[in-house]
Amino acid sequence: MWVRGDSSQIYGAMSARHDWSCAQFSLGLKIRATLTLIGLLICLGFIFSPRTVITLACQIASGIIVIAAILRWMACLAPLPRMHVAPDGFHWPNYTVLVPLHHEKEVVQGLMCGLSALDYPRDKLQILMICEADDHSTIAAVESHLTTLFDIVSVLPSLPRTKPKAMNVAMSRATGEIITIYDAEDRPHPQQLRQAALALAQNSNLAAVQAPLIYYNSRQNWLTRQFSIEYAALFQAMNPFYARCGLPFPLGGTSNHMRRDALEDSGLWDPHNVTEDADLSFRLAAFGWDIGMIGYGTQEEAVSNFKNWRNQRARWLKGFMQSYGVHMRRPLKGGWRRLFTLQITLGLTLTAAFLHFPAVFGLLVYAGWSLIFGQPTAFDASIWGTLIFGYSGAFACSAVGAVRAGQGHLLPSLLTMPLYWFLMFRAAIQAAKELITAPFHWNKTRHGDAKLYVPVTSQAHPLSASLCRKNQGHHDRLFPSAHTALPREDP
Repeated sequence: MWVRGDSSQIYGAMSARHDWSCAQFSLGLKIRATLTLIGLLICLGFIFSPRTVITLACQIASGIIVIAAILRWMACLAPLPRMHVAPDGFHWPNYTVLVPLHHEKEVVQGLMCGLSALDYPRDKLQILMICEADDHSTIAAVESHLTTLFDIVSVLPSLPRTKPKAMNVAMSRATGEIITIYDAEDRPHPQQLRQAALALAQNSNLAAVQAPLIYYNSRQNWLTRQFSIEYAALFQAMNPFYARCGLPFPLGGTSNHMRRDALEDSGLWDPHNVTEDADLSFRLAAFGWDIGMIGYGTQEEAVSNFKNWRNQRARWLKGFMQSYGVHMRRPLKGGWRRLFTLQITLGLTLTAAFLHFPAVFGLLVYAGWSLIFGQPTAFDASIWGTLIFGYSGAFACSAVGAVRAGQGHLLPSLLTMPLYWFLMFRAAIQAAKELITAPFHWNKTRHGDAKLYVPVTSQAHPLSASLCRKNQGHHDRLFPSAHTALPREDP
């Protein structure tokens, strides 16, 4: 069914709530006073005792590195989410799948094939393909594969042209009690919706559950291997650990399944925030909701060239800065758990992106200077010991995540992870520049570059098989066994 853009699109388009939007650059009086006082103390310290300031900064940094490493080691021991089994007579809620698309004609067939394989009662499932009204090529591609399972929502061109604005518009057409999002290149596990519905039904305070994301083109080149390692550590170790501890964590931009009343209670998505997922996570926590994880995952495409990766990462870091600024306006709303994970997720990610490369480069220069012109001191040893301990936590967490994701072939690539971390600095500089010059600009990530990119085949539904008949026989050979590596229910 075709749903044309009209005046009803005003619904939700400018959500989130005015005082929770990154479009509002106001800081409270207490925060401004605190930042001013800290800045003044640092300036006075450098004037009267610069060595003391530098030493204190190193000690604070060391403490942060140690805490982060301990959390990563603990995450290695955290169990994966349990599988949920539907009780007899379970009432499956209405489900709406939002699929925002922009210049994605190359991947539409595979996407719609994968979504057709979702194992959920057809009379309770609504899939909205959200297209910009002037994106004629994507609309034509969607229409060429359209079935009764899909509706098209046409979004009138307007600023900001962002994914969250388009999803807010589509919410006026959504009928589901549960809302989820998939990106253009996604291949969700057929059982994912059922697992999410069961998880939400068993905990009335659970606003959202996140499915793990796994890259199917991890073998393509060095960049996709590093990206896959990063996601394995996040979705197979860190996020399950946060969920197990009852801590909020940044949702992914896809495969998060949300209770509709919680989503609307928190103001939908901020249309100006370019990482609307991370922002929504901490807004849900501020309103007293919890976030969890489920086991069945989604296969995605990792970007395979540096320019595409840099632009995507710059958008993420810019959005993290937007989200961090918004949520630090009310740092204590939602309790200490929200404040703590805000610092160790968004805050620590931003700190590492800006400071990791300069810090390590400076340490290497200092070490060379000390070896040539002086003797290393106990202070030098403590710095290197802290750095090694921090690296060990990251390596362990990444190794555990790769094994859990069924991607053991990534383990040798752990040795070059620090080089990948250095690349973050270039993206961070771009993000800082864009935050000033183009704060609400959405850097489009190009999909369909993976050498292994073919539509997924599935026998779960005849509809899926009819869409993908040309690709029968290719799925087992071309796609990694990410889904089979996830825990399954006993038959």
